[in-house]
Amino acid sequence: MASLHEISFHPALVLTGHNSPIYAMAFNAEQNTLYSAGSGGILAAWPNLNEMGQALAMADAAIFSLQAWANENFLFAGDANGFLYLISTNGKTRARKIKAHEKGVFSIVLDENQNLLVTGGGDGTVAVWKLAELELKFRITISPNTKIRSIQKSLFSLGNYLISCGTGHLYDFSSDTLKFRTVIEASDASLNAFVQDNLRNTIITGGQDAHLRLWKYTSQQWELIKEVPAHNFAIYAINCILIDNEPLLISTSRDKTIKIFTLDLDFIQRLGTPVLKTAHMRSVNALTLLNYDQFASAGDDGRIIIWERYHPIFT
Repeated sequence: MASLHEISFHPALVLTGHNSPIYAMAFNAEQNTLYSAGSGGILAAWPNLNEMGQALAMADAAIFSLQAWANENFLFAGDANGFLYLISTNGKTRARKIKAHEKGVFSIVLDENQNLLVTGGGDGTVAVWKLAELELKFRITISPNTKIRSIQKSLFSLGNYLISCGTGHLYDFSSDTLKFRTVIEASDASLNAFVQDNLRNTIITGGQDAHLRLWKYTSQQWELIKEVPAHNFAIYAINCILIDNEPLLISTSRDKTIKIFTLDLDFIQRLGTPVLKTAHMRSVNALTLLNYDQFASAGDDGRIIIWERYHPIFT
């Protein structure tokens, strides 16, 4: 088994079909299909991660967020005007469109255990919807006049959600009590992305200031353990990928780069070479995990790059 610092990734495939920036992706593992969308409002499907993409639907504005509903063959999309779309991935059902927020929909979370759909908007509100009916259950203002950037189901409090926003704060929100509290004040700039690790009781945050921060829950509070200047410009997405049962952190940035770190924020690799066109030429906006040891990145250059673990061949 290779040590973490010996693990590397290489571009296995480049998907080119979008003619404008890509802002969001979602992967349906059951269908082995990747979905992508962005400023052009076109939602594309890439069955079996094939180079021949298909236009699945068209929104009225740029699409900022995607969420696959694999069990029902549906896809949720949120656009720049605050509309939420429910789109059939097999073409058997007509698309639905509802006004979800006063400004763009930046995050969509599917919570089938609670039969809920949770959306976050540029209007600073979080909306909770009855999943089956797509009826609004309630709406709450988290950060007035700043964007809700990312929402995840909490791994630390059952039934709760963690929410990051433009103030640089990370909030814990209960859909039962409708109360929220500040968990982490990550920075003075926008907190765009975060990952949770309930086994280590840690959270890693990334945002507008281009720093990655490692937080650990000790003595009833979250303490900053480590901070690294990971990129030159804003971090837009971070995620964890398991390699040989060991998690690695992937981060993408406006500075055109994708970097790999350990969960202790030790640097491992910068991916691709721009000169050889094996990296993004502009801002890298979106990141999603695919099959085992694969992930996809997408950005303002309109390209999707499929990355996979590099296995050297020894002779």
